[in-house]
Amino acid sequence: MVSGTAKSRVRPRLEDGFTIIEALVAVTILAIAIVLSTRPVMTALQAVSDSRVISVSENLAQAEIEVIHSLNYDQIGLPGRTPGGSLVEYREITVSGRRYVLDLDIQYAGSATGLSVIPQGGDGVEGSFDFGVDYKVVKVTVTADGRESDPIVMETIIAPSRIGQHEGIANARVYLAAHEPFAVSNFDLPKLKIHAPPAAEIRSGVSADEQAWPAIPPATYTVLVDDANGWIIHSDDIINGLDQLVVVAGSIAETTLRVYRPATFELEVLDSISLQPVVDASLTLTNLDLETSVAYLPGEYTITGLLPETYGVLVTAPGYLDWSLVSLNIPAAYPDPTHQLTVYIEAIGGSTTTTTGGSTTTTTGGSTTTTTGGSTTTTSSTTTTTVPPGNRIAVEFTVIDNWNMVVAGAYVDVTHASDGPFSGITDAYGRITFNLLDGEQYTAVGSTDWGHGPDSDPVNVGGWIDQLELSRPSGKGTMTLSGGTDAELLYRASSSNPWTVMPANFEGKASFVDSAGWFEVAKRCLGNGEVEGIKSVKIKSGSNRSAPISGWCP
Repeated sequence: MVSGTAKSRVRPRLEDGFTIIEALVAVTILAIAIVLSTRPVMTALQAVSDSRVISVSENLAQAEIEVIHSLNYDQIGLPGRTPGGSLVEYREITVSGRRYVLDLDIQYAGSATGLSVIPQGGDGVEGSFDFGVDYKVVKVTVTADGRESDPIVMETIIAPSRIGQHEGIANARVYLAAHEPFAVSNFDLPKLKIHAPPAAEIRSGVSADEQAWPAIPPATYTVLVDDANGWIIHSDDIINGLDQLVVVAGSIAETTLRVYRPATFELEVLDSISLQPVVDASLTLTNLDLETSVAYLPGEYTITGLLPETYGVLVTAPGYLDWSLVSLNIPAAYPDPTHQLTVYIEAIGGSTTTTTGGSTTTTTGGSTTTTTGGSTTTTSSTTTTTVPPGNRIAVEFTVIDNWNMVVAGAYVDVTHASDGPFSGITDAYGRITFNLLDGEQYTAVGSTDWGHGPDSDPVNVGGWIDQLELSRPSGKGTMTLSGGTDAELLYRASSSNPWTVMPANFEGKASFVDSAGWFEVAKRCLGNGEVEGIKSVKIKSGSNRSAPISGWCP
């Protein structure tokens, strides 16, 4: 033993291996690695599957185009469409358990459809206008079930064996003008078809405000709604024969038709005292724009198929005072087609009942009934005096913008604690009239859909009536358009947006308010639906600007 030297301690050797904690850590790391590697694998598998679907779709589309190229020129088209032919618009094909849908769209090229094959705008002889019916444009769309990306689309142009073989053809075109006086909806316009019996109907196949039928046989055609989507053709246009197209060879026959979505008016008539229904009241509606009135049968309280417009309402019933409303937008909440109105009518003279001891005396209007014990005596008065619940005065409102210009087509809504409400739109002079109770106070609000700030005024009937002066919201600018004689004025933020329509006032003017920037403006002729004088204008924040619109309307 060596003095001063510590004994060395030898640590016993443990068996090789992992502790439980080390094993758990290892398993966790392995699980994370598996999860992280699974997503790329699944993504790669999905990409492979999607690539196969794309490949199959492309092959189907290409095969369809090759089959079409092998057909005779006259066969390439769709039954009941222009161009006509023997092809099928929709087909389904199943490949490896997946369903593929083939959709064909075939149109003539050229000015009639908006596609130019050659620079001068048609596909015929340069310098000679034609309607572009010598070439057919075929578009094949293949959509696969379960594929989230866009479908495969291929196009080809088919030429006839001899260019110009359709010289002397006949063409037809219809412009649609949507009648929406209170607001512009986003509903698709109806698809149209034309018919000259005994030949089959020819469908346009498109939902647009311009629908064309190139290369059709000369005849007299009737324009019909094919896919209505809730629209009908204005009856006045049908009465005036605007739905008839006399199509001759070598020219194009055109017409403009107004279409609208019919409104339904639902009336409820109640006794103002008992609040019980009055079942024999009669309704008369007056279209204030057309100045036509229709009287309906007693008890006929649901009126369908109405032209959206401003109406005067008159309700009459035996033994009751007449009830009227000067101006009412039907339907008020366009494009909701249903307008509901509850009317409370008052009995002539009212009624009084007095009970004293064993006798009861009831006076109703001009008659008195006295009951004493078991006897009843009725005495009819020879004179009846009717005292209305209040004298009504015709109150005229005028709406002007922040530039003191009268506004046609502005909304005016008038409310009262117990009378009304009343609503309507202003005429070309910016005016509208309501019959209001003398001495009562109402609230009137003027507004538009063209960016103006609304104006709300208290109205003391019998006193001085303010004009409703629309404001220009902070940070906005006002643009006044002129030149709207026999036309309505249009504006939009860009050419990709739909037009916003403004009726012109008696001076042919209208204004809109918006943020600073450039806008397209134009006018649309009321007679033929043509859009004239498209140009760009700039609105400046906090300022009033104006722009004339060129072009003549018949």
